[in-house]
Amino acid sequence: HACTGKVEQVDKGKIYSFCNVLLKLLEFLFILFLYKKYGDNYKTLILAILYSLTVVTLFSIIKEREFWFFRGEGRISKKEILE
Repeated sequence: HACTGKVEQVDKGKIYSFCNVLLKLLEFLFILFLYKKYGDNYKTLILAILYSLTVVTLFSIIKEREFWFFRGEGRISKKEILE
């Protein structure tokens, strides 16, 4: 069990890193898109951050839906947590 836990941590680390890169990429793209509509305005940055966070959050929830809708399967003992 300890080995599978480490593999899962590596996979979650990859997802976390991907989400960080995706967040910055989406912020940049939304800034470019919204700049055409709002110009040099504070709304451009605020909306770009809001939209990119929303997309990344939804992606994370969908990707890790088993964690979000945990129903008690696969209990982990304290010993496994401390390893």
